[in-house]
Order: sequence, then C-alpha cells, then structure tokens
Amino acid sequence: MDTKLQSKFQKRLDHAVNDQKALLDLIEEWVKLGGTYEHIFEDGTSFLSYLIMAGNPKQLQEAKEQVKDWKGPLGLKALNTAIREDNSSLVHYLLREGVDPKETNEYFPLMRAAVKNNKEFVQALLSAGAHVDQSDEASGWTALMWAVRLERAAMVAFLIENQASLEQKNQKGETALQIAYRTLEEYQGKSMIGQDLVEKRKRCLEIIDILTGAGASVPQELETPLATIDRKEDAGTLAPPPKPVYTGYTIVWWRVVGVLVLFFIFVRSLRPRAELNNYEPSDVTKIGLVLLAIALALLAGYKRTTRPSGGENKKSDNPTPGE
Repeated sequence: MDTKLQSKFQKRLDHAVNDQKALLDLIEEWVKLGGTYEHIFEDGTSFLSYLIMAGNPKQLQEAKEQVKDWKGPLGLKALNTAIREDNSSLVHYLLREGVDPKETNEYFPLMRAAVKNNKEFVQALLSAGAHVDQSDEASGWTALMWAVRLERAAMVAFLIENQASLEQKNQKGETALQIAYRTLEEYQGKSMIGQDLVEKRKRCLEIIDILTGAGASVPQELETPLATIDRKEDAGTLAPPPKPVYTGYTIVWWRVVGVLVLFFIFVRSLRPRAELNNYEPSDVTKIGLVLLAIALALLAGYKRTTRPSGGENKKSDNPTPGE
C-alpha cells in the first residue's frame, strides 16, 4: 500500500473514531488490503490505537498474538496517542493490558499527561509504575519541569504531592525553581499589555511559592531576586503609550531654505528653454512663481508641536535644587 493511500485510509479511520461499527469495518478492510496491526502512520499514530478504540475482543486477541512488542514501543505509541486525544478508556485499557508507561520515545507518557494537565492520567500512569522523576533523554526535562514551564500550578502541586523531586536538574543544570524564575523573567520582558501579563505573572508567582513552600532549595544567585520580586498585580505590565496632545506649530527653517533653493534651481533650469523660444514671462507670472515657492517652502517647514497626554502642570519627580 503506497504512502498516499495510507494517508487517505488514516483520514477515514479518524472520521470513524466515534462510530464503532464503521471503525470495525475499516479495520477489516485494512487487513484485506494487506495492512498489518503493527503499522505506524506518517504522523506517528499506530494502527493499534484504532484497533483498541474499536474494542472488538476477537481482533484485539489477534493483535496481541501478532504484535511482538505489544507492551513495548507499539503499545507506548498507542498510549501516547490516547493521552494526546484525551481518550480515558483507551489509556486505562492499555495500562491494564500491561503497556509499560516507563518506556520512552520522543515524549514519555507521564510528561505528555502533565502537559495536557490531566491529573487522572498522571495518577493512572503512576499507579501503573511510571516513575514521577522520569526525564526526557535529550533534554533531561521531567514532567514537573514541563508543568512549571507551562504554568500548570495545580499539576505542579499534584506532582509534588506524588514525591516529584524538587532538586533534579535538566541538561542545562536547571531545577524546576530556576525554570519558574526564568519563565517569570521572560514575561517581564514581553510586550504584553494589561491583563494577559498580569495573569501570567500571577501563575508564575504561584508556582514559585508552591516550589519554595515545598522546600525547593534556592540557588545563591536567586536569593536576592526572589526576595525582592514586586508582587503588585500590575508590576511589569506595559501601559499603553500616552496619546500626544497637539499644542501648536513651529517652522523648521532649514526645510524652508532647502525648498526655496531647490525651487530656484528648477526655475533657472527652465530659462535656457524660454530664451530659445523667445519667451519672456510677465510680471504676474514672476510674482506667482515667487508666491508658489514661498508657499511650498512654508508647507515643507510646517511642524506640529506636541506634549504627552497628562503632562500639563506636572512637576518633575526629581526636582532640581531650589525648585
């Protein structure tokens, strides 16, 4: 079966997920076309996931007999798919059937469940033997670190209740507390206005309080920053710039002179042609050209003067001596 046909077939499977009979018919069609239970589609979803969702005992038994790594990588892919799709019955079925939640690929199940902010899945995985401090091999990030980074305060507290380590470090040498503070700092520098930034700061501060309250050790370089955090709701928010108030106008004289010079050069460039055609402009024309030049110069030099809104009669916050 070529790649294009596989992709079309997967779309049909996706559309039939909520229709058990249609899904069972498609599974039978897949087998007749020569597809295997072990097949992995281009997006990483295993055919096994659809088979389990269909829930036909006979087909499931056949799959268990045919799929060599039912409890290994293939089962893990099915488990990750179930967590990603919030399919509770599929998650619990796979764990009951012995799929190992400690197996790891790009995303291990506990991390995915924490990212989804799903306490039910996290508890099910831990009960099935998942290690609360399991980390991604490439980055060293744990489920707790991801929950901190994504501002999942309730999930952070839940993982700590389940004995998640507060001192474990990722590949960059960061603990969960350091990640929390870095996230807070990043929001401080972002150009977000008002309530969005307030809410994000509040979540970061809540997570920092949860971690320190649970006994996370504070690195020396964070002792002063954490002790001096401004906890006002509007701290760090960027107020909209004040609208300018127009107070009058002024003339930029260098612009005026520049335009007059250019106009004079332009008129002079026309003189040879006029002489060639024996053309002598009248006095009215000369006066008109002079007035036009002055008008253009003044228009180019005109500039409105402004001051910030609310700035009138306001004394400096840092008055000079004798003020």
